[in-house]
Amino acid sequence: MKTSLIVLVILFLSFNLSYSQSGWYAQNTNTTNHILSVSFPNPTTGFACGWYGTLLKTTNGGDNWFSLNYTGSTGFQSIVFPDINTGFACGNSGTIIKTTNSGVNWFTLNSGTSNLLLIADFLDVNTGYVVGYSATLLKTTNSGNTWVALNSGTTVNLLSVKFVNSNTGYISGDLSRVLKTTDAGASWVSLVSGLSNNLGKIAFTDANTVYVPGTNGILFKTTNGGTFFTAQSTGNPNYLISANFKSVNTGYVSGANGTVIKTTNAGYNFVTQTTPTTNELHWIYFLNDLTGWACGFNGTILKTTTGGVSVPLPTVPVLVSPANNSNNISMTPVLTWNASSNATSYTVQISTTPNFINIIDSATVTPTQYAVPSGKLNPTITYFWRVMAKNSFGVSLWSTVWNFSTTAAPSAPTLISPANNSVNVPLTPNFTWNAVTNATSYKIQISTSSGFATIVDSITTLSTNYQIPAGKLNMSNTYYWRVNASNSFGTGSWSVVWNFSTAGAPTAPVLLLPVNGALAVQKTPLMDWNNVTGATSYKILISTVSNFVVITDSATVTNSQYQVPGGKLQDLFTYFWKVNAANSYGSSPWSEIWMFTVYPDAMKVLSNTVPDKFNLYQNYPNPFNPSTKIKFDLPKSSNIRISVYDMKGTEVEVLLNGNVRGGTFEYNWNASKYSSGIYFVRLVSTEFSSIKRMVLIK
Repeated sequence: MKTSLIVLVILFLSFNLSYSQSGWYAQNTNTTNHILSVSFPNPTTGFACGWYGTLLKTTNGGDNWFSLNYTGSTGFQSIVFPDINTGFACGNSGTIIKTTNSGVNWFTLNSGTSNLLLIADFLDVNTGYVVGYSATLLKTTNSGNTWVALNSGTTVNLLSVKFVNSNTGYISGDLSRVLKTTDAGASWVSLVSGLSNNLGKIAFTDANTVYVPGTNGILFKTTNGGTFFTAQSTGNPNYLISANFKSVNTGYVSGANGTVIKTTNAGYNFVTQTTPTTNELHWIYFLNDLTGWACGFNGTILKTTTGGVSVPLPTVPVLVSPANNSNNISMTPVLTWNASSNATSYTVQISTTPNFINIIDSATVTPTQYAVPSGKLNPTITYFWRVMAKNSFGVSLWSTVWNFSTTAAPSAPTLISPANNSVNVPLTPNFTWNAVTNATSYKIQISTSSGFATIVDSITTLSTNYQIPAGKLNMSNTYYWRVNASNSFGTGSWSVVWNFSTAGAPTAPVLLLPVNGALAVQKTPLMDWNNVTGATSYKILISTVSNFVVITDSATVTNSQYQVPGGKLQDLFTYFWKVNAANSYGSSPWSEIWMFTVYPDAMKVLSNTVPDKFNLYQNYPNPFNPSTKIKFDLPKSSNIRISVYDMKGTEVEVLLNGNVRGGTFEYNWNASKYSSGIYFVRLVSTEFSSIKRMVLIK
């Protein structure tokens, strides 16, 4: 849904009340004529064309479009600018026009035809192609001064042309015709595509990967230069007209009823995006994966800078401190406000007037606070302040305006130690802070909450340090502390709030190896986790069940590693493991639970990509002596049995018998203990069975 914009005039200032920006938004073209093509030689300068001689230009990314000086009335179908100055447009009655001064003036070129021309494609300012009705195919190599008619080998209307490089190009046409050239248009071949839909405008990511949109929401794709096309359903039933890919995976397609669909996996899946129109979108054009335009009927031009994804603007900040109408605030106060949703930065302004005509200080910061530098504020003055939130897509409203009055009291002290976020601090720490000019005393407060609702200790001292007595602090607790300064004029602002944690039981370890979900782990793996500060020992548990009701192995170690002994783990079993840390104060919580699967040493994971179906491949080499590799595919986690049989049908060896995850695997069978002869390998699961013949020659 298109975001509403409400303009309020308050104290002569305008504010944007939008809290989200649509992924696609309409631009003002000042016309209702159909717009059929856009071209942007750079991110700010763009051109568009359409019916009844419509030629438009923008110099600010489409925020404003204006008509170019063209006196004709010919309807235009396509516009292209190889560079910022040189552009071409084509359309009805064989018309081709050109500009060499960025659209200021246009002159008509001799195309040699009166047929309708639909699409122009230029590799550079000199070399270009135009296609149209009645199999019209034109080429120029001198910037349109002369045009040569090429033979496409067909008689149908040609709807789209796109060149990948100087030699390779593609054309789509009526009757589902797709043509290809590899000699710069001298000859064309009709591709065997099996297409049955009306086709749209071609897009590509390389010389072999080509997309052709069509009716009924179908997108045709080839990855072998057109030898074979696959029809991919986009999940959108509308007629798809124009496609555009700026990277291998990310592409967009536009079409009827305001349709824009997007893929981020090379066309295998599409998501239909929300647009503010139901008009046909005849053309889609992207500068990169995120910034693009779509144009179409009734003067429609849409733009996105977010890849079509709706993005939220920040919410309005709420001021916190100094409280509104505060008095006796220091000349270096810390202004704080609540975090705004979706904000990445904030702009804070301080003024001597409530309408902010006289700005004393302005800064952009990322935290939700701003320490006013020394020298910005004067004593006994009333100041007004406000905050605006920002992100890459826009800004919020300004917050409400608050005020405070300064005093000649000392500024806030700067804390020194214990350092902010310190851990394992002893129970009788020495607090220190810097001396403040003109301060005669200091007050320190220590609390169990950042808002200082509960005070653990509070004292006024003449010194810049304070040793807290025993019995005030407890083990394994987090404490907050702050200091202010006073003199005969008053008390200054509190310092910033720092925190520290007293010594206690260690924190939970973080597991490292084997990585969570690891496959093909050996039966004596090295279990590894991070060193935990203050820990003197670690306990590790290994189990075949995630609730650790059954313990496979357990050990207490002093290092942050453990080598599992032989005989503890078995092949084709999945194991769960966790670790905690301990010291003289107690034990930490358990770490996260990770898992790994033990595979035989002879078994190798070739790929974790899950194949489509079961398969047992022919062993290789075959014949062999004495080892051969047996490769197999599993489309899902399965209980399998792989056995070897001799010519009599006797099972001579079981290679695997248990559950194996989906993937592609290889088992190296060593038959050195068997005599020459013919053997059979068999893979069996509940859903699949296959046998391969093997020949052992010694």
